[in-house]
Amino acid sequence: TLPEHPAEVYRVPANVLGKSADQFSSTILIDRGSSDGLRVGLAVIAEKGFFLGKLSEVDARSSKIALATTGGQKVSAIVQSVSEVRGIVAGQLGLSLRLELVLQSELLRVGDLVITSGDEPDIPKHLIIGTIEDIDNPPGELWQTAQVRSMIHADDLSIVSVLLPTIPEP
Repeated sequence: TLPEHPAEVYRVPANVLGKSADQFSSTILIDRGSSDGLRVGLAVIAEKGFFLGKLSEVDARSSKIALATTGGQKVSAIVQSVSEVRGIVAGQLGLSLRLELVLQSELLRVGDLVITSGDEPDIPKHLIIGTIEDIDNPPGELWQTAQVRSMIHADDLSIVSVLLPTIPEP
């Protein structure tokens, strides 16, 4: 079952103005900024609460979103499996997502849903990151990793929502 997205946040809708990608990262430019109460680090979602990324730059009337797939981007996550398995989802050169820092003793299954954990101050719990696509658990290693398939395609987006922990002052 899909988790409910958080009710305690305020959603600021934004139009996508453009997209940029190089060999290491992908960003999206939106038409909302600090004058709308936005700041660096806030979560951005696509429709149905799917986690897209975090604000990486904020000007008065526009902002850049660093997509979750961007290298260097990380978010604390929970895998909804037999038990709640915790790990970190890291972007892979603007192309994919990898679940890291999961103990070998934890059970992961292909198809398990990966959501945000809520451990970071500006990233609410229960935002859908994706599903586990492939698992790598080499014998003798402490950690296992998994490829995570995102639920969204950034190229198809025209409107996104930035999540504010509180309603902005007028």
